[in-house]
Amino acid sequence: MLTCWDASFNHFRRAAQVSLRLNALDRQKKAIEDVLDHLPMGIVLFDKTGRILLLNRAAEAFIALADGISVRNGRLVAEKQDETTQLDRLIAKAAAASCGRGLSAGGALALSRPSLARPFEVLIAPLRGDDAGAGTRSAAAVAFVCDPERIVRPAPELLARLYNLTPKQAALAAILAEGRSLGEAADALGIARNTARAHLRLIVEKTGISRQSDLIRLILSGPAGLDPP
Repeated sequence: MLTCWDASFNHFRRAAQVSLRLNALDRQKKAIEDVLDHLPMGIVLFDKTGRILLLNRAAEAFIALADGISVRNGRLVAEKQDETTQLDRLIAKAAAASCGRGLSAGGALALSRPSLARPFEVLIAPLRGDDAGAGTRSAAAVAFVCDPERIVRPAPELLARLYNLTPKQAALAAILAEGRSLGEAADALGIARNTARAHLRLIVEKTGISRQSDLIRLILSGPAGLDPP
């Protein structure tokens, strides 16, 4: 015979199990958001109506510039109306595809900037999760936003560990990865041009690449190209 104590315990046990599952999901969500915040490109998640669900740190920084991309009434908008119309259309098509109502793979566009800086580069894609159509607030589409004016500044300490570089070599590699010339890097470090060339030769040997452009590509495509915590 089930007593009131048994019933109470069973209710408590079920409530505790639900609470633990929700806590686990919440921790997982926070972990995913933390990973997205380390990416150098902007990430924007949309529900199936095109409203924003999530902005990572880079996307928030781009919006804070108030230079061609913003948020209005929960939606991502461009500076120019025709570009906003294109953006809305791509997001809608991608979201519809994620819910099984279309075949669009999204698309790309450039968003002009009042400052006349190089346009933001935006790629829209559907998210094809199993539950993409399960609810209005499920993520159905994503925008990847790149700012070609953004300078990535790798941490020299990380470069030193990754490629077995000395502190001076790592500092030189970090400056070169910003897109600066060898002469500019030498001036920034307060060393002679010939010394900078000698350091670069050693960096090339240690990383196994042959050209300065390859060195920059190696650095920016690896862990050093991610945003620090």
